Amino acid sequence: MVPERTVHQMDRSHPDFVQLRSESVRLSTFHDWPSSAGHIVEPRELAAAGLFYTGHADRVQCAFCRGYLRNWRQGDRPVQEHRRHFPDCPLIRGAAAGAESHASSTFTDSTGLLSVAASVTYTSNVRSNFV
Repeated sequence: MVPERTVHQMDRSHPDFVQLRSESVRLSTFHDWPSSAGHIVEPRELAAAGLFYTGHADRVQCAFCRGYLRNWRQGDRPVQEHRRHFPDCPLIRGAAAGAESHASSTFTDSTGLLSVAASVTYTSNVRSNFV
């Protein structure tokens, strides 16, 4: 007998940001992630980086800072892109209370620069927007 897997149904038009603190809940939002995007970046990596799928193209949103990322390209790393575009995110800074993720502990910034100026001057493969 195979144990049933819990599937979380999230209304992505009105996300429950408390539930989205859980990595498993974030991962469940990728049930309809486009296969073309799946060849570029894995939903597991996105969920570990604090991101959930919005249901539109390859657009994801952070459950903690609520920033958006999209237009993923081959070689993009979700934690790095999240950190570059939203360096003040509580999850990225390791200050997210109740977060169930390992994203902040898996990233090593090779430059040591985590400033807005650094992210502005760096050419990005992923476009971001604030809510």
